Amino acid sequence: MLEEYIKYGKLVLLDKGYYLCREGFELNYVTIILEGICKVTRQQENGNIMSFGFYNNDGIIGDLETVSDSNIASTSVVTISKLKGIRIPLKKSKELMKNNLNYSNLLAKYLAQKLYSSSHQTTQNILLPLEERLTMYLVNTYPNKIFEGNLVQISQELGTSYRHLLRTIKKLKDENKLIPTNKKKRYIINL
Repeated sequence: MLEEYIKYGKLVLLDKGYYLCREGFELNYVTIILEGICKVTRQQENGNIMSFGFYNNDGIIGDLETVSDSNIASTSVVTISKLKGIRIPLKKSKELMKNNLNYSNLLAKYLAQKLYSSSHQTTQNILLPLEERLTMYLVNTYPNKIFEGNLVQISQELGTSYRHLLRTIKKLKDENKLIPTNKKKRYIINL
Protein backbone atom coordinates (compact mmCIF):
# COMPACT_ATOMS: atom_id res chain seq x y z
CA MET A 1 0.00 0.00 0.00
CA LEU A 2 2.72 2.50 0.94
CA GLU A 3 4.65 1.71 -2.25
CA GLU A 4 2.01 3.65 -4.24
CA TYR A 5 3.69 6.86 -3.03
CA ILE A 6 6.99 6.10 -4.83
CA LYS A 7 5.69 8.07 -7.83
CA TYR A 8 5.78 11.25 -5.70
CA GLY A 9 9.36 10.78 -4.54
CA LYS A 10 12.03 8.13 -4.77
CA LEU A 11 12.84 4.78 -3.23
CA VAL A 12 15.96 4.97 -1.05
CA LEU A 13 18.23 2.47 0.70
CA LEU A 14 20.06 4.05 3.63
CA ASP A 15 22.89 2.74 5.79
CA LYS A 16 22.94 2.45 9.56
CA GLY A 17 23.78 5.78 11.19
CA TYR A 18 22.08 7.98 8.57
CA TYR A 19 20.16 10.95 10.00
CA LEU A 20 16.74 11.30 8.39
CA CYS A 21 16.36 14.61 10.23
CA ARG A 22 18.09 16.60 12.95
CA GLU A 23 16.25 18.47 15.65
CA GLY A 24 16.20 22.22 15.01
CA PHE A 25 17.24 21.94 11.36
CA GLU A 26 15.20 22.27 8.18
CA LEU A 27 13.43 19.13 7.03
CA ASN A 28 13.44 18.79 3.25
CA TYR A 29 11.94 15.32 2.83
CA VAL A 30 9.22 13.20 4.33
CA THR A 31 10.36 9.58 4.68
CA ILE A 32 7.93 6.67 4.61
CA ILE A 33 9.67 3.72 6.25
CA LEU A 34 9.16 0.39 4.50
CA GLU A 35 11.89 -1.68 6.22
CA GLY A 36 14.43 -0.94 8.92
CA ILE A 37 14.73 0.51 12.40
CA CYS A 38 15.17 4.15 13.44
CA LYS A 39 15.69 5.79 16.81
CA VAL A 40 14.04 9.09 17.69
CA THR A 41 15.86 11.40 20.10
CA ARG A 42 15.33 14.84 21.51
CA GLN A 43 17.76 17.13 23.30
CA GLN A 44 16.64 18.36 26.71
CA GLU A 45 17.26 21.87 28.04
CA ASN A 46 20.14 20.56 30.19
CA GLY A 47 21.89 19.21 27.07
CA ASN A 48 21.09 15.55 27.66
CA ILE A 49 19.72 13.60 24.73
CA MET A 50 16.79 11.33 25.52
CA SER A 51 15.51 8.45 23.47
CA PHE A 52 11.97 9.29 22.47
CA GLY A 53 11.00 6.09 20.70
CA PHE A 54 11.64 3.81 17.74
CA TYR A 55 10.28 3.09 14.30
CA ASN A 56 10.41 -0.59 13.45
CA ASN A 57 9.68 -1.39 9.77
CA ASP A 58 6.87 1.16 9.68
CA GLY A 59 6.28 4.88 10.12
CA ILE A 60 6.50 8.32 8.58
CA ILE A 61 9.20 10.85 9.38
CA GLY A 62 8.01 14.39 8.65
CA ASP A 63 4.27 13.94 9.06
CA LEU A 64 4.14 16.55 11.83
CA GLU A 65 6.03 19.04 9.66
CA THR A 66 3.70 18.28 6.74
CA VAL A 67 0.56 19.22 8.65
CA SER A 68 2.10 22.19 10.47
CA ASP A 69 3.41 25.47 9.11
CA SER A 70 6.94 24.58 10.21
CA ASN A 71 9.61 22.85 8.19
CA ILE A 72 11.97 22.60 11.20
CA ALA A 73 12.40 19.10 12.61
CA SER A 74 11.21 18.75 16.21
CA THR A 75 13.29 15.60 16.85
CA SER A 76 16.35 13.83 15.47
CA VAL A 77 15.83 10.49 13.75
CA VAL A 78 18.76 8.19 12.99
CA THR A 79 18.76 4.76 11.36
CA ILE A 80 20.05 1.95 13.59
CA SER A 81 19.86 -0.64 10.81
CA LYS A 82 19.76 -0.48 7.04
CA LEU A 83 16.59 1.29 5.97
CA LYS A 84 14.41 1.07 2.89
CA GLY A 85 11.99 3.92 2.43
CA ILE A 86 10.29 6.41 0.18
CA ARG A 87 11.48 10.03 0.34
CA ILE A 88 9.03 12.67 -0.79
CA PRO A 89 9.99 16.36 -0.92
CA LEU A 90 8.27 18.18 1.97
CA LYS A 91 6.67 20.67 -0.43
CA LYS A 92 5.14 17.80 -2.45
CA SER A 93 3.96 16.14 0.79
CA LYS A 94 2.12 19.32 1.78
CA GLU A 95 0.45 19.42 -1.67
CA LEU A 96 -0.55 15.76 -1.39
CA MET A 97 -2.07 16.36 2.04
CA LYS A 98 -4.38 19.00 0.56
CA ASN A 99 -5.28 17.15 -2.64
CA ASN A 100 -5.14 13.42 -1.85
CA LEU A 101 -7.60 12.10 0.73
CA ASN A 102 -5.79 8.75 1.03
CA TYR A 103 -2.52 10.53 1.83
CA SER A 104 -4.26 12.79 4.36
CA ASN A 105 -5.76 9.73 6.04
CA LEU A 106 -2.34 8.05 6.08
CA LEU A 107 -0.81 11.09 7.79
CA ALA A 108 -3.67 11.20 10.30
CA LYS A 109 -3.20 7.50 11.09
CA TYR A 110 0.53 7.90 11.78
CA LEU A 111 0.04 11.10 13.80
CA ALA A 112 -2.52 9.29 15.97
CA GLN A 113 -0.04 6.43 16.46
CA LYS A 114 2.64 8.95 17.48
CA LEU A 115 0.31 10.56 20.00
CA TYR A 116 -0.49 7.18 21.53
CA SER A 117 3.17 6.12 21.47
CA SER A 118 4.32 9.38 23.06
CA SER A 119 1.78 9.03 25.85
CA HIS A 120 2.79 5.39 26.39
CA GLN A 121 6.52 6.25 26.36
CA THR A 122 6.05 9.04 28.91
CA THR A 123 4.16 6.69 31.21
CA GLN A 124 6.90 4.07 30.90
CA ASN A 125 9.65 6.58 31.68
CA ILE A 126 7.81 7.67 34.81
CA LEU A 127 6.49 4.35 36.10
CA LEU A 128 8.76 1.53 34.92
CA PRO A 129 11.97 0.62 36.73
CA LEU A 130 15.24 1.10 34.86
CA GLU A 131 15.73 -2.64 34.33
CA GLU A 132 12.57 -2.87 32.22
CA ARG A 133 13.34 0.34 30.30
CA LEU A 134 16.89 -0.87 29.63
CA THR A 135 15.77 -4.28 28.35
CA MET A 136 13.24 -2.64 26.01
CA TYR A 137 15.94 -0.22 24.83
CA LEU A 138 18.40 -3.06 24.17
CA VAL A 139 15.88 -5.14 22.22
CA ASN A 140 14.88 -2.16 20.06
CA THR A 141 18.34 -0.66 19.56
CA TYR A 142 20.48 -3.77 19.03
CA PRO A 143 18.54 -6.16 16.77
CA ASN A 144 21.74 -8.16 16.12
CA LYS A 145 21.82 -8.95 19.88
CA ILE A 146 25.32 -7.46 20.35
CA PHE A 147 25.27 -4.63 22.89
CA GLU A 148 28.23 -2.28 22.59
CA GLY A 149 27.26 1.28 23.34
CA ASN A 150 28.35 4.47 25.01
CA LEU A 151 27.04 3.99 28.55
CA VAL A 152 27.07 7.73 29.36
CA GLN A 153 24.92 8.41 26.31
CA ILE A 154 22.61 5.48 27.08
CA SER A 155 22.13 6.67 30.67
CA GLN A 156 21.14 10.10 29.33
CA GLU A 157 18.76 8.59 26.79
CA LEU A 158 17.09 6.53 29.50
CA GLY A 159 16.93 9.47 31.90
CA THR A 160 19.02 7.89 34.65
CA SER A 161 22.42 8.26 36.25
CA TYR A 162 25.50 6.51 34.92
CA ARG A 163 25.95 4.68 38.26
CA HIS A 164 22.37 3.43 38.28
CA LEU A 165 22.83 2.16 34.74
CA LEU A 166 26.03 0.32 35.76
CA ARG A 167 24.23 -1.34 38.70
CA THR A 168 21.39 -2.41 36.40
CA ILE A 169 23.81 -3.83 33.80
CA LYS A 170 25.58 -5.77 36.58
CA LYS A 171 22.21 -7.19 37.70
CA LEU A 172 21.41 -8.26 34.11
CA LYS A 173 24.87 -9.87 33.84
CA ASP A 174 24.29 -11.74 37.14
CA GLU A 175 20.97 -13.01 35.73
CA ASN A 176 22.68 -14.07 32.44
CA LYS A 177 20.52 -11.64 30.46
CA LEU A 178 23.71 -9.89 29.33
CA ILE A 179 26.63 -12.19 28.60
CA PRO A 180 30.07 -10.51 28.53
CA THR A 181 32.32 -11.25 25.56
CA ASN A 182 36.11 -11.15 25.55
CA LYS A 183 35.91 -7.58 24.21
CA LYS A 184 35.57 -4.96 26.96
CA LYS A 185 32.09 -3.42 27.37
CA ARG A 186 30.57 -5.72 24.76
CA TYR A 187 27.72 -8.07 25.65
CA ILE A 188 25.50 -10.64 23.98
CA ILE A 189 21.85 -9.87 24.73
CA ASN A 190 20.10 -12.95 26.09
CA LEU A 191 16.59 -11.70 26.88
